[in-house]
Amino acid sequence: MRAGQQPDGMLLVVGGCWSGMPPEANRTTDLLATVTDAADDMQLFWEAFPAADGRTIYMFSYSDADISRPSFAELLDTYCRLLPIYQGVPLEQLQPRRILMGGFPCYARAPLRPSWDRVLQIGDAGAGQSPLSFGGFGSTVRHLPRLAVGVSEALQEDRLSRVDLALLTPYQPSLSAAWLLQRAMAVRPGELAVASPGQQQQQQQRHQQQGGDQQTAQQQADLQQQQQQQHLQPRLGGGWLPPDQINRLLRCNFTVLRALGAWVLRPFLTDTFQALPLALTMMGMSLVDPMCVLRSMRQVGPGLVLSWVRHFFALTLFTLAHAVVQPLVHAVPLLRRSWRMRRWLDAWRWGAGLDYNHPAACSAAATTPTATT
Repeated sequence: MRAGQQPDGMLLVVGGCWSGMPPEANRTTDLLATVTDAADDMQLFWEAFPAADGRTIYMFSYSDADISRPSFAELLDTYCRLLPIYQGVPLEQLQPRRILMGGFPCYARAPLRPSWDRVLQIGDAGAGQSPLSFGGFGSTVRHLPRLAVGVSEALQEDRLSRVDLALLTPYQPSLSAAWLLQRAMAVRPGELAVASPGQQQQQQQRHQQQGGDQQTAQQQADLQQQQQQQHLQPRLGGGWLPPDQINRLLRCNFTVLRALGAWVLRPFLTDTFQALPLALTMMGMSLVDPMCVLRSMRQVGPGLVLSWVRHFFALTLFTLAHAVVQPLVHAVPLLRRSWRMRRWLDAWRWGAGLDYNHPAACSAAATTPTATT
């Protein structure tokens, strides 16, 4: 259906489940963590959480399908080298239970519209996942109420043409808006600048301050040596992007999210982008660190920035349309019985991220998740 189109982005993941983790080191969850700045044209991220038979730990990177990207074997070597630094536990103390390596392709043209009558793509096949997430399962679960009702009504009313089924895979501006952040966390080949020794020392000191409780002196020295070897390698073309740009952007982003509160932070952590929270977050980041934001705009390019503005405008329109039309649909029986009106209402609701339900009586101070950089 894509005629051999190259993915617009790739999410590269290696990791697995490990036993032998000390109990005191297996009590917390990291949704998004970094222990190094960008190197070798990649920014590495980590995710970890307790599992029934140990601790599950993933390392991933937002990338592309360029031939210069490392193989999964090379990524696994990097994973095993940095894992002790990330978790503060020697690798010899851990035993692998299962190992995962995978690449998740991302396409800007998503979700995928039906090409035939009576055939509907769902989940990974429909490319309905966020470019920030690992796959289509979570997205499918989120959209399951909409899809279950829509498919049931399509069968009952014989709405099985590809034109009708396309209403079950509508344009989602909240999904498309995520591309800006995905691109801002990815480094293109040759884009990364070489860090000076003074910058490397400052970066290392910052990482020591943030993770000093978990890292031994030897691990810190090993990390410094690895970063020096990586960042001092000559790069063809002469990059301009500072190695700490993505970490700096994330620190700026989460500083603003924490200041705005859980009502903004929680939907963001579930890849649910809403018009007002997104606007407040972008404005806050521009005030907190304008130079970082300007550098990110240069990184993603004017084309993607303009595309994001278009998606944000659509996100706002979807929000307003749902607020205005929903009461009319419930009040007017003719509209309520219309197949297309029900599908449009669903598209506006999910497309604007309005399906997210905020937990009741949520204390931001007590329950707000955090990201570590």
